[in-house]
Order: sequence, then structure tokens, then C-alpha cells
Amino acid sequence: MRTLFSLVLLLSLSLTTTASAAPWPYASFDPGHLDWTREQIAAGNEAVKPAYGDLLRRADRLLQRAPASVMDKRRVAASGDKHDFFAMAKYAWRDASKPESAAYATRDSERNPEAEDGDFDRKRYNDTVRSINVLALAYRLSGKREYAVKAGQLLKVWFINPDTRMNPNFRFAAMRPGANDGHFSGIIEGVVLVEMLDYVALLQDSGALSQSEETRLKSWFKELADWLIGSDFGRRESAQSNNHGSWYRAQVAAFSLYSGDDARAESQIKAARGLIRAQFAPDGSMPREMTRANSAMYSVYGLRSVIYLARLSGQSENSLWQEQANGKPLIKHALAYLAPYYSGQKNWSSGHVKTGVDPYVIQVFRLGATAYSTSEFDPAMSHIIAQLPPTDQRARLLGPPKAVPH
Repeated sequence: MRTLFSLVLLLSLSLTTTASAAPWPYASFDPGHLDWTREQIAAGNEAVKPAYGDLLRRADRLLQRAPASVMDKRRVAASGDKHDFFAMAKYAWRDASKPESAAYATRDSERNPEAEDGDFDRKRYNDTVRSINVLALAYRLSGKREYAVKAGQLLKVWFINPDTRMNPNFRFAAMRPGANDGHFSGIIEGVVLVEMLDYVALLQDSGALSQSEETRLKSWFKELADWLIGSDFGRRESAQSNNHGSWYRAQVAAFSLYSGDDARAESQIKAARGLIRAQFAPDGSMPREMTRANSAMYSVYGLRSVIYLARLSGQSENSLWQEQANGKPLIKHALAYLAPYYSGQKNWSSGHVKTGVDPYVIQVFRLGATAYSTSEFDPAMSHIIAQLPPTDQRARLLGPPKAVPH
């Protein structure tokens, strides 16, 4: 399987000698696209200036910020171990008409601010991951090593140092007060780590982590993958037929690849094939995501899990990019279904649509256009970028505004 990943990187434009040689498949962006970005920055392209300037300002602010850890939360999970990640289900709400001891109820797609409270780990965890990503991208585009060093510090505090590291499991995530001390659906919290590993790969030539620290980080992800495979929660999450099931496979595959277990990664990608085919209707929509209150967002979210799996599977004739449904490449067909809604040709009518554009949707089309060497999705990409602020980093810095000719 490593040969597939090496081929992916050889087909991409190199970042630097060290970074491009790394056998990492980059699930969330194409590393070759960052060469385009660097060229635009060097040329003074006005289209990327605001986003690049904002990226550096954010990175500069992060240099002054103290790292967070799981030890900072005010409450402790039912295990009694503060190192265990502890989070309330984000869509869980208390019914004011019932006693305070009554179980919280779920309101789909309605985030409860209580879940972001300092009692829990969720906000600090997501802030830490986002900060690592910002610092790593700022380092790669600017070459300023202080950004990489800070990213390394954040990684060490949250994942490596014995006194502050998070235990590698999500057993106490998605806790619903009055109902449970954690739920298997909380494994979805690990999705952001799949993307984070792409940014960790950008740090490889920076010295942000020593060889020993990098080994310990890989060990942490191996332990997490072991828990996902071996725990009751992991087994239950793996059986889900919606985005939770495919995100589970993407997590185990990515964490296994990072920790050196190619065989386990390949087995997860193989297991994902049937699940992926079952998620799509003949028209390219994702029926299970269409039932959600925010069906537009969840349709992108579900497709993103499949695209990440495809990126992890490489670009050979056996990759998930070539998975067929009704004689068509399944992922390309799914993108073609979404494209009219994001090019302004159609209005989304199923479920509640929140204002604004999903910040990840540009990468869904950009990665699809790259994989299939097509300009078919250029109108959607252009329309999306026009709706996003000029400082949006995914839109402006992770690749060109339309397909790159091959």
C-alpha cells in the first residue's frame, strides 16, 4: 500500500525535499497545491494577500498563547482520570419543563453552548487542533521556524508529555447528562485529528519534534487506533451506516498509516467499500445525510469522509476514486449531484439550511477535480470562493480557484 502513497506524492508537485519525500497521502488537501500558493504569494497576487496576511497574524497571536491540555477542564469523566477526554454531546439540551435530573434530549444540528463550556475538553481540544494547523501552514508558506516550534509545543502538551497528555480514547465523549457517561457516537470527535495529521506532515523538516517525540506521537495514535478497533464503542461506531461509519474507517486508516500499520489501514479501506456504496442513492445524493436537520452541511460532511478515505487509498486503479456505481465513478457522480447547488444553479430544499457556505466544501470540489483531472466543478468552485471572505484560508491558500491542468 505504501507504493500507492509514494505514487500519489510523486504525481504531486514537491513541497520541499524532506516534506515531499514523506510517505504521507494528505487526506484533506493536495500538498502540490501549496506550491501554487507559494508562487502566488511570491508574485504578490492580490487574491491571496488577505488570507496570507490573516494567517500570519493568527499565527503570531498563537505564539503568545499558552498551550492547553486535558488537565485544564473543571470536571472529570466517570473514570476519575482527568487525562480522559470528557465532552458533552453537542446537540444535547436540557428540557426546562422537566426536573434538572432529567436526561438531556437531542436537538439535531442545534449546538448547545454548554458543550463548549470550560467544564469539558471539547473547546480546548478543537482550539488546539486548529492552532496546530494554522501554525503548520504558516510555517510551510512563510518558512518561519518559530511557527513550527510553537506547533510542536502544542502537540507535546496535548498528546505526548506524560503529565498533560490526553489518554488515547473517546470513551467519555458525547456524554448526555442524565442518560450516560459517554456514547460511541463521540468517536466522531477524532475526525479533526485526521486533518491534523496532514499539517503535522508539513512540520517534518522543521525540527518541531525530536525523533523521540515523533515516535511517542506515533505511539499515541497507534493506541488510539487499537482502542477504536478493540473497544465496544469502536465496534458499535464501525457498524453505523451513515457518515459515522465512514469517518470511523477514515480515522482508523489514517491513524494506522501514521503509526506504521499499513495492513490495518488497507483492511479499513477495503471494509469501507461496501459501506460507501450503500451510502449513495442512484442520483448521487446521500439519503441518510438528507434526513438531517442541516442536510446541506451533512451531505458535504458525509462526502468529505469518503473523499478522505479515497485520498488515503491512493490513485491506483484499485483506489476508492475508481469505485463504480451504475457504471460511473461514485465520488465524481456525488460531486456532480452537489455541484449545481454550489454553482448557483439550484437552491437546496431539503432540511434546514443555515446561512453561509460550509467552509470545507471548497476542498471537496478541489480534491475531486484534482483526482479526476476535470474542470467540471470550476463553476461551483468559483461561486463558493466568491461567497467566502477574502481571508478564508481553505478557499484562498489550500489551492487554486479552479482545476489545475494535468
